[in-house]
Amino acid sequence: MAAASRAREAGVPCVIAAGQRAVVRPIRLLGLDRVLRLCPAVADAREAVGEGPAVPDPRTYTDTRPGGNEHAGPGEA
Repeated sequence: MAAASRAREAGVPCVIAAGQRAVVRPIRLLGLDRVLRLCPAVADAREAVGEGPAVPDPRTYTDTRPGGNEHAGPGEA
C-alpha cells in the first residue's frame, strides 16, 4: 500500500496483472482494488499504463556490461 501511494505521488502508474480468481478474490475482499488497479492480463496492464518500455525477457536478455552474461544463450542468463 505504501509503495502504491509513493508511486502515485511520483506520477508512476501502479497496476497489478491478475486474471486468476485465486489472486483477484483476496485483493477485492481486502478492498485493495480501491487503491490498486487490477487488470486481467499483462497486456492489459501495459496498455493501462501507456505501454511503457518493455522489460527484457530474462531467458533471452544479454547483459553486455563487463562481467555480464554476454555469452549466455537462451535460458542461461
